[in-house]
Amino acid sequence: MLDSFYGHERDAISTTLGDFRGAAGVQPEEREVLLAALEDFRRHNLDFVDTYLFRHAQASGKPRICTFDETHFRRLGAELEPL
Repeated sequence: MLDSFYGHERDAISTTLGDFRGAAGVQPEEREVLLAALEDFRRHNLDFVDTYLFRHAQASGKPRICTFDETHFRRLGAELEPL
């Protein structure tokens, strides 16, 4: 949304959010998941929420994803669950 609605570049969004997660007082619960999702967001031209859900599923040990948006998740190499 930040890139399409506000017109910011993906690299700038990824860098800024990556810097923010490292700011004093900010302690993300899933630091590595967040960093990997930001990198996927920057590289694959996908919505951040899709990249985060993919990385969260991988980290949880349950990598299968059930979605109507198969195209996006396939670009990430996700294992899809049929609907």
